[in-house]
Amino acid sequence: LLKVKKVDTDCRINYFSSDPLWYDILSCPHCNYANYHVDFFKVNSGDVEKIRKIVKTEQEPILQRGKDKFSAFDKLVLKYLQAIHLNEHIDGENNALIGSLWLKLYWLAKDSGDGKFVKYCSAHAIEKLQAAIDNEEIKSMATSPGQREKVANSLMMSTIEKISLSVSLSKEE
Repeated sequence: LLKVKKVDTDCRINYFSSDPLWYDILSCPHCNYANYHVDFFKVNSGDVEKIRKIVKTEQEPILQRGKDKFSAFDKLVLKYLQAIHLNEHIDGENNALIGSLWLKLYWLAKDSGDGKFVKYCSAHAIEKLQAAIDNEEIKSMATSPGQREKVANSLMMSTIEKISLSVSLSKEE
């Protein structure tokens, strides 16, 4: 059971014991396929060959090049980047999913202290989350019309504003 420690200004929830961000992306040790845990086993049979090709030609060379040199944190970041890359190729119109992956990577980037990486991830998170709002992707995700959609849109807008504020505050430091 996770107990909330605090909620950051950019909506990241911090816990006392462990950080779920470390477990949100699953990776196959045999084929190097990586994806968000809720989507890991939901691969469309028509996409299997496309995924294999992307992993083999675009991702595996990078993974093999530094596999013995990467820290646990580096490997985690690579898993997120792999999941983002695959989802952009397979389901590129799903801005809510890709935006949430970028948001989680932004939070991890903040942990690393790498300001350039923080800005890079925040820009992509903002872009994708804003596109999800603009394309009304929340409507298709909401189970009860009206209230849930408004709350979800409000939360996404608030998160975008808070990421922007957090990044601009870090520029001043």
